[in-house]
Amino acid sequence: MLGETFEMVTESFRFLAEKVEHNPTQIVAFCLEGKGFRINGFNHPQPKFKFNGGRGLLEVTQLGTIDIYFSNFNEHISVSKPTIQCKNIIWGGLYIDIEQEIKAVNMTTKEQVVIQFIARKSEKVNSMIVGTAFDANNKKVSELSGSWLDEIHVKDSVSGVEERLWTAMPLVEDSHMQYYFNKQAILMNFINEAMEKVLSPTDSRFRTDLRFYEEGHVEQAEA
Repeated sequence: MLGETFEMVTESFRFLAEKVEHNPTQIVAFCLEGKGFRINGFNHPQPKFKFNGGRGLLEVTQLGTIDIYFSNFNEHISVSKPTIQCKNIIWGGLYIDIEQEIKAVNMTTKEQVVIQFIARKSEKVNSMIVGTAFDANNKKVSELSGSWLDEIHVKDSVSGVEERLWTAMPLVEDSHMQYYFNKQAILMNFINEAMEKVLSPTDSRFRTDLRFYEEGHVEQAEA
């Protein structure tokens, strides 16, 4: 599967990814380009299974950083990655959790944001975050709060003014029958005749196993 690629082009951005190593480790490099910004990075997960009292826990450590470049401001921001936990694999309600501190550092201005992911007690509790933004002199300037599954707010430490910073995209209709995807996620595997003529032959949308699985034909996908 080495050399498998993926490209997505919309009116707002262009995303390109390639699996550059598969065995013994899996590494996927990617680049996202839009008006006034570029994001470079790679995914290099290191999974580790733990018994966790019989419930089962898959802990995935993500190596590396994500680098964001804003051409209009000549700024470079480097963001670390949290460790992802898939809990209750053997029994109990299966859910994803993050419990770790990450940092986003402006390499140009030396400003930074520290974000703490708060562990969920069960699959019925929402995933929360708290964060603090500091200026170049390490003075607190604003606070972040909310959920990475719902919406995030930022509050100015001096004026107390709070505003919504980010909102998750809505899920599609009957999302429980569509892997709980939003519209953006569903479009990632979309293909038509016009796209077939210009896509790389290694593009992941040509994989028949994923197409079978998406259509609900599990046995054919496994074969």
